[in-house]
Amino acid sequence: MQSNLIISLGMVGALSIVRFRTAIKEPKDILFLFWSISTGIILGAMNYGLALIIAIAVSFLMLFLELIPLGKASMLLVVNLNEKGNEEELMEIVKKYARISVIKLRSRKISGCDYIIKCKSVKESELLEQIFLLDCVINASIIAHDREAVY
Repeated sequence: MQSNLIISLGMVGALSIVRFRTAIKEPKDILFLFWSISTGIILGAMNYGLALIIAIAVSFLMLFLELIPLGKASMLLVVNLNEKGNEEELMEIVKKYARISVIKLRSRKISGCDYIIKCKSVKESELLEQIFLLDCVINASIIAHDREAVY
């Protein structure tokens, strides 16, 4: 196993029960972890040239991934409507400005309704302006949503 790279990588595959305390959700983080594990194995097998080539290639790949916008992150739109509030009007405006929209919370009270809508929009300020033009809106906020779970 000392100088045979194939057997070393097979050993990592056999022992791949590495447990992380938190779920790794970013592709760049997973790429970095596997790169560091494989670099350690390659250096242990004394293949310094291969380790250098892979280090350069992965560095360029990570730089490339950093420069590419992978898409706009989701936002949470929080809207409080009075008792005259109409969900259809609200969702019509949201769908006009957001590519994706999903109601995550719908809370009905005597004084009105509260909504939390997960959406992706490029024109956030215009979306808020159009929502505030509705007569039934008490409050509206946009919160950046980073996809992290809260436990």
